[in-house]
Amino acid sequence: MFAKLAFVVLYFLAGTIKIHEGWITASYFTTLVGGMPWLSSALAPMAANIVITAEIVGAWFLLSRRPTLQRIAVSFFVFFHLYSITLVAYRYPTTTLTMLLVLFGPLYRYTPPRFDRRAIAGWLFIALLFTFQSLDKVVYGDQKWTLEANEYGLNMFGANHQCRSQVVYALADGKKVTTTFESKKSRDRCNPYWEWLRIHKACEYGGVVKAPWTFDQSINGHPFYRIVDVPDACVLTYKPLSHNSWIQIPGEGAPAIGRPLQDPYDAPE
Repeated sequence: MFAKLAFVVLYFLAGTIKIHEGWITASYFTTLVGGMPWLSSALAPMAANIVITAEIVGAWFLLSRRPTLQRIAVSFFVFFHLYSITLVAYRYPTTTLTMLLVLFGPLYRYTPPRFDRRAIAGWLFIALLFTFQSLDKVVYGDQKWTLEANEYGLNMFGANHQCRSQVVYALADGKKVTTTFESKKSRDRCNPYWEWLRIHKACEYGGVVKAPWTFDQSINGHPFYRIVDVPDACVLTYKPLSHNSWIQIPGEGAPAIGRPLQDPYDAPE
């Protein structure tokens, strides 16, 4: 029972991640070079919202004791995962379809929920899924821009990210080394945390005495905003469960510096 319930809860949580303008307006897809596969830009918002509704509402019918409703739900998600191959290739659909068919396929039997002592561990696991997925809600601002507290829950493509990070490392011997990272595809997470961590390690163990840092971010075709612009990243600390003031928010201090070109969902080999 808990295997089935956890699977449905993961669908539900995946749907909540998509409650953002990038999915609701389908700008995640319409800003890609190829758009949404097989669908026009006019139909993309309808398709995206069908997916959101199916994951948040329709997934619960997978647990139904009514065969017709349960089979309709299974059929939709089988189609959804087969269609997703056009974007995510084969690894994710293969894994998910296998579990979907094992748990909810032709051999499915309704299993009533349990509330006895032996079920405590299962309900605790379900509660933890909701808790960890909710941690990003405590962060101030649009979390899709800053990706703060993004690593606690499901880590999925919730927005079309484009970014450019540049660091000038000043070494103890007086030399300077400039490094630049630029995203290549929309699935790049462009998380300032990972850049900060890399810089922090260089400052602590790599002989770096100062590190001016800029980080430019765009999501879903919006302008590039300079969300990080600090004279020395070596002195920064990162708060894992609240907003970091050195990460600026568009409209509240982050200047717009340009507009992005359309990027691919996945970079060519």
